[in-house]
Amino acid sequence: MNKRPKFDNFQDYMKWRLDLRVESVRARADKCIRRFVDKLSDEEAEKTESDRLWLDQFAVGSGLDIACGDFLIGAEEQAVGVDGDRRYIGADIHSEGDELAFQSPETLDYVVTNYLEGMPYPLNALNEWWRVLRPGGKLAIICRDANSYPPKYLKGALSNGSRQNTYTSVTLGHYLYRAGFTDYKYEEVGGGIRATAVKKVRS
Repeated sequence: MNKRPKFDNFQDYMKWRLDLRVESVRARADKCIRRFVDKLSDEEAEKTESDRLWLDQFAVGSGLDIACGDFLIGAEEQAVGVDGDRRYIGADIHSEGDELAFQSPETLDYVVTNYLEGMPYPLNALNEWWRVLRPGGKLAIICRDANSYPPKYLKGALSNGSRQNTYTSVTLGHYLYRAGFTDYKYEEVGGGIRATAVKKVRS
C-alpha cells in the first residue's frame, strides 16, 4: 500500500491520487493480457471475438454495456460500462446492472449484455433496461442455451456463483415480452443464444 505523503496544496494531492489510479489500471491491464491474450486457446479466443463482434454491431449511439468486465463494448465517448466488480477497468459505474438509478428514462440507444444469467431477478433487470431505452432502442443479449446442457449437468451449471439462471430461446423470449420488448429475434450458436429485442415506438 502506498504511504500517503504530505502535500503543499490540493492540486498535488489530486495528482498523487490520479497517479495511483493510473498505476492500478496499468497493473490490471497487464493482468488482462496475461489472462486473456496469453492463456486463451485458439478456440476460446475465436468464440470470444465472435461474441464481442456480434454485440458490438448493436452498440451504435449512446448506451450501456452491462457486466462489461475489462473490455467495454461500444464507442468510448458514448458507451458506459457497468459492472459490480470494482477491479474491472472497463467499468464506469459500479453496479450489478439491474438497478440504473443514475440513468434517466428513455435516453439510450442500446443496452448490450452477456450477463442476464447472472441476474437473480431477470424480469426486474429487463424492466430496468426497458425503462432507460428510448422508443426504438435495442437490447442485445448473449446467454448460454439451457438445452446445451445434458440434464445431469444442469444443476452444476446453476451452481456456478456467477450464473443464477439459464434460458432457452423460448423462456428468454417469454421474459422479453413480459418486460415490454417486441421484435424478438434469436439465433443459437455454439451452445449459446444471441438475441435482440426492441423497445416499441409509441404510436
